[in-house]
Amino acid sequence: MKRKWIILAMLLIVPAMLFSVSCAKKAVTTQPTTDAADEAARQAELARQRALEEERLAAERAAAEAEAMARELAAAKERFFK
Repeated sequence: MKRKWIILAMLLIVPAMLFSVSCAKKAVTTQPTTDAADEAARQAELARQRALEEERLAAERAAAEAEAMARELAAAKERFFK
């Protein structure tokens, strides 16, 4: 009988605790306004990141092309020396 009371209490207490936490009053914070200098710095950083990404993609493309050429060369050598 004691076990049934414990289970019943848990079935009532645990959801009540979860509900009270999820419905707690949440504080609303505002983001600080950015001025022109901050906006210019952010734009410069985005441009720098874009340039780095383009450079990385170009390097990946070049590596893929070199790998494809090496495979073609190996296949040509294999056909030539057979």
